[in-house]
Amino acid sequence: MRRTLIALICALPGLVLAQSAPAPALKALRAQAMPGTEPLIAEVAVNTNTAMPVAAIVRTSADSVALLVAAEASPGVFEIVARSKPFTVPLTSNYGTTIELFRFNSRDRLELSLSARSGCARGSVTHRFAFRQGTWAVTGLDVETLRCSDSGVEPDWAESANYISGKAVRTVFARSGASKSVRSSSARKAFPLSEFPPKGPETAYAELQ
Repeated sequence: MRRTLIALICALPGLVLAQSAPAPALKALRAQAMPGTEPLIAEVAVNTNTAMPVAAIVRTSADSVALLVAAEASPGVFEIVARSKPFTVPLTSNYGTTIELFRFNSRDRLELSLSARSGCARGSVTHRFAFRQGTWAVTGLDVETLRCSDSGVEPDWAESANYISGKAVRTVFARSGASKSVRSSSARKAFPLSEFPPKGPETAYAELQ
């Protein structure tokens, strides 16, 4: 069963509403969305005196959404400078997928974390983006999974891939609590936001197709 990400945003506490965006930016984002729908605006976790870009997830059709970035081209005028491909978010069991975090960590770094529950356990996937050489790019992918245990839940495995350095670290947790980390080369290199989600072996991207 699949539903669009926007269908979930009304029940997500802690996320900034569309009214927090500058009016010109909101106008540019609404122009890219289905009529009558509101963009989900990314939080800003940094204080700055310079003009910030505005990132949003907008509904583009009845069953898809897109991630957009708008920037101020001239005083009071915002333009869409980056746009992902359409994507959806799958639901697992009756718990489904929700947004844990959608925010700017700095003026040029953005992250989107999705959490999926199934049974007693949970999985979290964080997509990382950055403004590099004049282009918004996908720069990394972090995955964390939990498993059910007699005492509740415990870490199962985690992987962090940095597409800029080309390195990935996978950590597997034994039921005893011990962990083993293995460093390897990432199969991915940084790629434009316009190619997100990409084709490839990663389940985290395949589920968005």
